[in-house]
Amino acid sequence: MYGILDGWDISLAAPYIIQQSLQEDNQLHGYFSRLGHTELRLSTKVALASFWNVDLAALGHANYNRVEDNPYTGDVDWPSLSLEVAATMDFGLVDWSVNAGYRWHRGEADPELQAKLPIKPIGDQWLASTAVTLDIPATDLDIVGEIYGTYARQDFSAFSPRNPSVLEGLAGVRYPLGPDWQLHAGAGAEMRHAVSSADFRAYVGVRWMTDTRRHEIPLPAVTPAPTAPQPVFMSISDLNPDAVFELEDVYFYFDSTAIRDPKGYEILEKLTAALKEKPIERVVIEGHACAMGSDDYNFALSDRRAESIERWLIQNQGIAPEKLVTVGWGERKPKMSNAVESSRMMNRRVMFKIYYQTRPGEPAPSAPVQDLAVGH
Repeated sequence: MYGILDGWDISLAAPYIIQQSLQEDNQLHGYFSRLGHTELRLSTKVALASFWNVDLAALGHANYNRVEDNPYTGDVDWPSLSLEVAATMDFGLVDWSVNAGYRWHRGEADPELQAKLPIKPIGDQWLASTAVTLDIPATDLDIVGEIYGTYARQDFSAFSPRNPSVLEGLAGVRYPLGPDWQLHAGAGAEMRHAVSSADFRAYVGVRWMTDTRRHEIPLPAVTPAPTAPQPVFMSISDLNPDAVFELEDVYFYFDSTAIRDPKGYEILEKLTAALKEKPIERVVIEGHACAMGSDDYNFALSDRRAESIERWLIQNQGIAPEKLVTVGWGERKPKMSNAVESSRMMNRRVMFKIYYQTRPGEPAPSAPVQDLAVGH
């Protein structure tokens, strides 16, 4: 998968058959005469809208057939194009997605091949699928379950007892192999005895993900011309805070301002109690992001995370808005390595720097660093 712009990705898949098992049952059924590469699948995804915990996107696919003498694809190399609309909902540790769309098939039957096989090329189809992804806490492992199907506009064969419409299910796992790679593995089975649907299938694959701005070439440094000294103005964030609270369980889901663990709100309650112990001058809320995505996007995302906590403190705890300042650091200040998800998620966090009011002549208090955390 390659990120062209924020909200626009392209991807290329190359399925490969490494083994198949055939059972003779005196019925017409299809099988691969040779193992190996079956098709190239070019896809693109464009984000449409995002609201509450729902993201909407449009997906397009084009398939290039690599199987010789394939009666289902007809006489063209690019037999199908499809367009889908996808909705993904974030429910904490669980993501639920729903897709629906339409596939257009092109091409006519090869006369010589159809004389041997009473099969027509696949016609247009309606597409639908639903999937659930479960994030296993404190691990890099995700569990994935999916049900997908097609509804055929026409039958492919008058002789086969198999149904022209497909319904299959699968279950698998997803595991990161580094900052840009993922391992996918699992198994699936037919839920309807259908044409081109295996009784049982197992799969394994790797996925590479990057974007156009992950490896920008730095510009040469330019030495500015000497200028006259300018007066220095210090903001409150440049001063040493009186106390620093790092809320280690206020972690956020990838590409989200939603807190991963409900216990994070319990910790925010403890922070509120600390804020109300004595008068405060300012509270600086710092938002942080992991290294997934472009630099500009992560800065904006960390800003939104800090602002979401600011709104929570104002609406639920009655903290005066003029006492709060938000800062987004993007991926610039990681707490842990960004190499794997289990440590990468700890970089999606917020920190609080508290500045108390002092009376004239009263020494400023020391600046202890306090951690409020519960176990994962």
